[in-house]
Amino acid sequence: MPPAAAAPPLCSPSWSEIWPRLRGWRRHLRLTGTRHFSYTDYETFMPQAAARLGATDEQLAEFIGPLDGTRGIDVQRRFLLAYFDLHLRGRHAPVLEGPSPRYPEVRFIGGAE
Repeated sequence: MPPAAAAPPLCSPSWSEIWPRLRGWRRHLRLTGTRHFSYTDYETFMPQAAARLGATDEQLAEFIGPLDGTRGIDVQRRFLLAYFDLHLRGRHAPVLEGPSPRYPEVRFIGGAE
């Protein structure tokens, strides 16, 4: 396990206090090229609505990130499936063990606990 200093660098200063106190299995992953709304339905319908709303590509990227929405959803599904396979079915989930060339967008922050 990495030292407590490997806490996720998030906006709230309380996060660095909470992370080392968490117990049990966890990963801090970052899907590069995404924003907060990338993890919602906006990732699917905003690209379709952007043209009708008069939004530029830059505005859309600021809202959902520059990562292609289809790729972002595929990566999210794969990692969520691996998580649930590991914890609910007891299946080995290599994708959660560290960086993979199949998913170069995913950064493992602070190592694996």
